[in-house]
Amino acid sequence: FNVVLATLVFVFLINRDYSKFSDKWIKFLKTISGLCFASYLVSWIFDNYFYSILLEMVPKMTDRLPYYLIIVPVVFVCSLLLSYVVSKVQAFIEFISKKLTKAK
Repeated sequence: FNVVLATLVFVFLINRDYSKFSDKWIKFLKTISGLCFASYLVSWIFDNYFYSILLEMVPKMTDRLPYYLIIVPVVFVCSLLLSYVVSKVQAFIEFISKKLTKAK
């Protein structure tokens, strides 16, 4: 099911006409797109943190469901922000590495 859904979403997004979007919006979408994989990789940090707090505060599963409307976007945004920080640190390390390589 996940493979089919992901494929359908990809096909939908690839066939969109993006010429009507502003340059700022396209830049934003490209930035988010570039951060998604790293965000996926680091999301377990925030999943473990936020969901363990929720589990402690609300032990009954059926009572937890309304909180997911808050927790899921918070985890997503935190993951994107950490992914952004990691990408900037990586870019800085690459910059320093190139400078040190040229100095030799």
